Amino acid sequence: MNTQATQSLLSTPTHQRNKVVSAVDAVRLIHDGDTVAVGGFVGGGVPEALVVALRNQFLITGKPRNLTLLFGAGPGDGGERGVNHLALEGLIGRVIGGHWG
Repeated sequence: MNTQATQSLLSTPTHQRNKVVSAVDAVRLIHDGDTVAVGGFVGGGVPEALVVALRNQFLITGKPRNLTLLFGAGPGDGGERGVNHLALEGLIGRVIGGHWG
């Protein structure tokens, strides 16, 4: 989804929008400096497809940058699951978390 498609989606009245979008299209709505909140604990319940799509978009385009990551519990396994996918320089600028493993 390009900028024009994003604007089209956002300008369409809510009752006329398709409320189901792909993970790829969803993360394209995230911009530099936005706050992203995730749930889950130790990788379970984390929106894995969205987190992976966000990582992939950043690796391909370099955007978005400087996100704030917000979570209540440790949403990663210290390895390959959950927010561990977001451990890329420039992607996350600040983390606010309630539980740190």
